[in-house]
This record gives sequence, structure tokens and C-alpha cells, in this order.
Amino acid sequence: MDALARIKGARSALILSQPFWGCLSLNLKLQERPDIDTAATDGESLFYNAEFINSLRERELVGLIAHEVEHVARLHCFRRGTRDARLWNIACDLAINEGLRAAGFHLPEGALFNPRFKGQSAEAIYKALAREEQNQRQKDQQGQGAQAPGSQGQPQPGQGQGQGAPDPGRCGGVLDSPAPQGEREAAEARAQAQIRQAAAVARRAGSQPGAVAEALGEISRGRNPWREILRRFADQSSLKDTSWLRRSRRSSGAVILPSQVSIAPAHVVCVVDSSGSMDRSALRAIVGELQALLDEQAADQISLIQCDTAVRKVATYQPGDVIDGRIEGRGGTAFAPALAYIASEIPDASAILYLTDLDCDSWGEEPACPVLWAATERPRPVPWGEVVEIDAHA
Repeated sequence: MDALARIKGARSALILSQPFWGCLSLNLKLQERPDIDTAATDGESLFYNAEFINSLRERELVGLIAHEVEHVARLHCFRRGTRDARLWNIACDLAINEGLRAAGFHLPEGALFNPRFKGQSAEAIYKALAREEQNQRQKDQQGQGAQAPGSQGQPQPGQGQGQGAPDPGRCGGVLDSPAPQGEREAAEARAQAQIRQAAAVARRAGSQPGAVAEALGEISRGRNPWREILRRFADQSSLKDTSWLRRSRRSSGAVILPSQVSIAPAHVVCVVDSSGSMDRSALRAIVGELQALLDEQAADQISLIQCDTAVRKVATYQPGDVIDGRIEGRGGTAFAPALAYIASEIPDASAILYLTDLDCDSWGEEPACPVLWAATERPRPVPWGEVVEIDAHA
């Protein structure tokens, strides 16, 4: 059996035994690259050396694919910045390998483990390793001559994997995303959507090891109470069940993923106060949470309304879509126009989220569905609905 066929077989085994990693692996294009000694991923492709693939036992090959997929799940392809590629690969491996082993995977010989870094992020591990290497270099300059910690017998930057793909652990490297700089944010949002969708499939299959929860934590770090309040508010009117009769929009090729069928459809309406006094970072934070609701199919539909003294823009999104959060308007503030629009044009709204600084007295009429005021400033009394203070930087 050739290397490509073996990879596809291992990927199929992952789908059945570990749905989270299996579903994510389907998003990676398979591409042979002889200039890479082992394997690598840039978040869009899985590159592999055929000779190396054929040297692995079946369970090691499954572990290798899970390892590369875990780099994607932790968004490592978007997070290196200006860090040294070799040391970043070491840090990323040390951040994920313990969790993969705990999930039952068998990684190729030479995989990196260090229990003192258990539970730490790749950034924290990198910082510790870089500090140790710096200390070691200073000792070397003083004539003590020992090698740097974490680098003994390992290739130096640019060596051993070709095209800047170091793999010190011989377990598959991580490359930077190929997305142009101006498109990185959108590419990362797509990756996050795929991660949440894979996690939802794993939950429905009754399989969510601790490593999956850690991966979700990586893309949701910074959550604070307002995010949880928003999520509970949006979820409160939605009751769903799983169905194999309707094909998920994220199904790929011959693999059909289950979709969520609503018993009680949830149509969440978010109104954004697009007046000049509003903080754009608050909008980005809210849009990120709304995107998560779609990706996890916690809402069947989300309508995003931008309103200052009048409704300026309305867009509706369903699971699989990417929300456009660009602001239009930037005039004064009035709540009544948006609420009147919802009453007239969106009668099936199950919940309304209004992002605002609450600097307005034109409230309009109370809607028939629940309202949550997401206040960017210290909350003031409201005539109806609930209020939660948004910390956009948390």
C-alpha cells in the first residue's frame, strides 16, 4: 500500500475511533513533499514524506495524523509570530503530546514529552525554553561548553525539514499559515469554526477526551462571565436534536456529518449600536461570540442589525456562514428604529441582543421576546430586559 493510501486509511480509522481529530483531518489537503523529512501542516494541508510514512506502524501513523491535527486545533499555525521556528515546534509539541498520549494515541519514536510543561500553552513553554537557551549560551561564552537545553541532537533553525519546517520531535512539524497577512484573521476564524464543528460532532458521538476540551479552551481563552451569560441567553429558547437525514453544510466528500434539527428554532437577533461613541473592540468581541454560536449550532439563524438613528444594515447568517462585522453608520443613537424593524420584519426572533453604551433615551416599545442589553459602559437602569456589562478586552 502506498503512503497516500495508508494516510487515508489512518484518517478513516480516526473518524470512527476519535471523531474530533478525524473530522478535523478531513479539512487538510494531502500533499507529498520529498523536501520534508517527516510530515508538517500549515493548517490547510498535511505535507508528508512518503518514505517516512511507510516506516511507521499503523498506530504510529494514526498518532502522527492526530498530532498534526492537534497543531491545527491549537491554532499553532497562526501563533508563531517572530519566534524561532525550531524552538516554536519544540514548544508546540510539548504543549500537545501529553494530552494526545492521555487520549490513547501512540506517537512515533522520538516524540517530545516533558511533564514539567504539562498544561502550559506553547507560548509559555517557548518563553521558558528560550530563557534556558539564553542562559546556556551565556555559560558557553564563559567556557563551560554544554549544549542548550531542549536542543541536544536537534536540528538548528532551517535544517532538517526543508523550507523552514523543523521537526525536532520526529513527529510532524507545524508551519505558518499560508494565508496573506491581510487575510489571516478570516483564515483563523474559518479554522475556529472547523474546530468547534468537530468538537460538536465528538460530543454527539459521546467522545470528548480532555485534549478536546483543552483545544476549545485555547480558542476561547479570555472568556469571562459576560460571554457565558450571552451564551445562556442565546441558548435559552433553543431545543435541538441530532439528525442524519439532513446533510451538514460542513460535510466533506463521501463523509457525511450529522446536522442539528431544531425542535424549537432559535433565531437570535443582534443589534449593534453603530453610533460614533461605540468601541469597535466591543463589536469584534460580540461578533466572535455570535460566530461561536453559529459554529456550534447553538442558533439556527442570527440576524445582525446595525443601527444608529436609523437601521443602516441588516444581514442574516446560518451555520456555516462567516459573520461580517464591518460597521456602517456612526451617527447618533436611537433604540426605537431597530426594535420597530424587528417587530415588523423579524417576527420569529426568539431573543434580542443589543450591543450599546446605553447613551440613549429613545427606547421604543418592549419586544415580545427576551432582550439582553450588552453594555460597553457601566450599566444604567433600563425600562425592560436584562443588562450585562461587556469587557471587550477580557
